[in-house]
Amino acid sequence: MKRKLVMQQKPIWPKEANWKSQITAQKAGDILILDWFKKEKWKGRHCLNCTSGEYEAYDPETGEWTRDKLETMLNERKNWYYCGILPDTHIDSKFKPVIVNTMDLKPTTSSLLREIQWKEDEYSRDKKQRAYYKRVRRIEELMAQVPDLPKELEDGSWLHRLLDPDGYYAFYKKGELTGKTCCSEEAEPYREDGGKKIRHNDILVCPACGKRLTAKTRTDAVWKKCRIHVLQKIDGEKSVARHFTAELQQRGSKITSFMDEQVRLILYRDPAKNCRIYYQIANMNRYEDWWDQNPEGRHITTCYLYDKGISEALEGTKYSDCSRIFERMAADGFLADYNMIMRWSKDYAGPLEYLYKGRFYRLAKDMVDNISGYNGSYCGKGLDPFGEDIHEIFGLENWQRINRIRDMDGGEKELRWLQEEEESGEKISQETLKWMCAYKINPRDIEFIRDLMRPQQVMNYLIRQKQESYPSLGYKEILEQYADYISMSLAAQKDLTDPMVYRPRELKRRHDELIAYKQKAQILKDLDRDPKGAAEYAAQMNEKFPGAEEALAEAREKYTYQSEKYMVMVPETLMDIVREGNALHHCAGSSERYFERLMSRETCICFLRRVDEPQIPYYTIEVEPNGTVRQSRTYLDEETGIEEIRPFLKEWQKHVKKKLKASDLEAQKASAEKREKNLEELRQKGNTRVLKALMEDFMEAV
Repeated sequence: MKRKLVMQQKPIWPKEANWKSQITAQKAGDILILDWFKKEKWKGRHCLNCTSGEYEAYDPETGEWTRDKLETMLNERKNWYYCGILPDTHIDSKFKPVIVNTMDLKPTTSSLLREIQWKEDEYSRDKKQRAYYKRVRRIEELMAQVPDLPKELEDGSWLHRLLDPDGYYAFYKKGELTGKTCCSEEAEPYREDGGKKIRHNDILVCPACGKRLTAKTRTDAVWKKCRIHVLQKIDGEKSVARHFTAELQQRGSKITSFMDEQVRLILYRDPAKNCRIYYQIANMNRYEDWWDQNPEGRHITTCYLYDKGISEALEGTKYSDCSRIFERMAADGFLADYNMIMRWSKDYAGPLEYLYKGRFYRLAKDMVDNISGYNGSYCGKGLDPFGEDIHEIFGLENWQRINRIRDMDGGEKELRWLQEEEESGEKISQETLKWMCAYKINPRDIEFIRDLMRPQQVMNYLIRQKQESYPSLGYKEILEQYADYISMSLAAQKDLTDPMVYRPRELKRRHDELIAYKQKAQILKDLDRDPKGAAEYAAQMNEKFPGAEEALAEAREKYTYQSEKYMVMVPETLMDIVREGNALHHCAGSSERYFERLMSRETCICFLRRVDEPQIPYYTIEVEPNGTVRQSRTYLDEETGIEEIRPFLKEWQKHVKKKLKASDLEAQKASAEKREKNLEELRQKGNTRVLKALMEDFMEAV
């Protein structure tokens, strides 16, 4: 736009004063100049080159030129809501011929402003299309400079050496050989073990070339897929990094490969230029592929690196630090995210080379995988890539542990366990180390129990719990259940120094009991505030365990007894047992098995209290029909002061013996049989801790 020529033309002010918004027109060569007035103020000037279609707008208040269209100027640059809308603006009749003649319109044209709008839209479309084709030509010219792939990549020989160097196959259909990939000879392979019938995946030997083949009778082809990264030099100014999805197919006697290029990165040797990235797309308006933005969501990920031309391609670029280590890794067929290494090569090329040449291969891969693509920060745990020496890098002082990482080709998971070993001073066996890493359990996961159990004990405990309690859960999920159980035990003030508490034989049952205890504790609190709800809950308990309260009533006369210091009382209702268990923090009120035994007359629940404190819970005892004590528990499932109350219990058993009836003796036989059956099950499971606790509680009535 010839701005100087335009500004030499002074604005023509409108003479009509009855319009809020008016436009006057004049021309300067091929340029149509429209001056816009609003409320007797010169608000703007719009210029349109009627030959080229170019347009601009001038703001008199700021003195700025913009690429605004006429509609944008008239709407005072408001938001997209007004796009395409022309506000009511008047053009004096004496200025209309200027517009008609300059734009070469018909004299009968009714909407001159609309004609200007269409002219501008046409220019914008043409400009975008010209820019589009210019970009296409530029990209095509750049991509035409990219060299062809090496022959061994085109014919698949390199891919075969990489993915399946010893993979030769013989394909059969209905027992007939349809082809083999080892050689062109048609000699019939024979089974290596001397057998005659060819079965799927049998190992065969080709008599022509002597190669070993794998028999395939259930499929007619073998596919292997991967991602390939190829570095190539273009010229003295630039190189290219090419990313492919590759597939190797072996079918009959043919070995074919397919290479689908996804991404190209142009690497410049000029340090002032950043690399340019192009994604291959199939344009709907073109038959050939070309390179532009990424509408198909292509991405760069872990891949193999082609082992030729690496140093030539990276020489002089920002990524030249990677040349040596890339050549080594590519020659070994190492799978890694090479693009991530190049992107942050200034920070990580050195540490990567140090680890890789030291034969810490998996640790090197873990390091690359833990580099943040967002800002290049290191997100891993355990390894310090920026340490000044090997001890700082590994976080280990002991050389034996460092060598152990190398010998087992360990990664960051193994490193963290060896750091834990060095910190704790406790040896972690190789079996435990491999098991923990295989199931993605790290030292932090077992912190909750670390003071009580060694890693090997945790491993053995989890294996047993999976076999007996959680067959459908993974070890990580079982560990979470275990941590939840320990947390609830702490909240319930359990004694975690007791192995029966911190290492229960039946983790699921104990875990569920604590959950039930918490639920019932909350229920009791709610019921204390809701008498109607308490009555409904009691009715539900009676419905669930019919006859249990009748059993309590029947046993009350037999078991009720008092001495000078202690007394035994039988609860009135099931709710009394629930409240007792909640008060003493044990499982008698939360586990349904006690109510089931009560309902079947196998055992009865009694309360042992001090005579001077009859309302305060002290001991809960589970007794058999003849007075034999199965279990006795006080606060937190303990047996505090049990030796003091045993003489009283023996005295109480003598009282019960006098009250026994023939029906009680029959019920005792059935109860004793069920008790022995339960103990035998515990013996078979090897649950010595529970057996020991039960035997300590057990007091047989004589």
